[in-house]
Amino acid sequence: MWDEKAKSQLFDQVKEIQRLIVEGGAKRNHKRIGKCQNCSRKSACSESLA
Repeated sequence: MWDEKAKSQLFDQVKEIQRLIVEGGAKRNHKRIGKCQNCSRKSACSESLA
């Protein structure tokens, strides 16, 4: 169900992802080349499969 609580949780997760990207703490958690090929961060990723 999409409500204010769900919206808030989504935004909190997005903010956390952005923080990890800036601080360099984000790590690849998959082995799917297609996912890496379509990632907007692949050019800055040291773990890219693409």
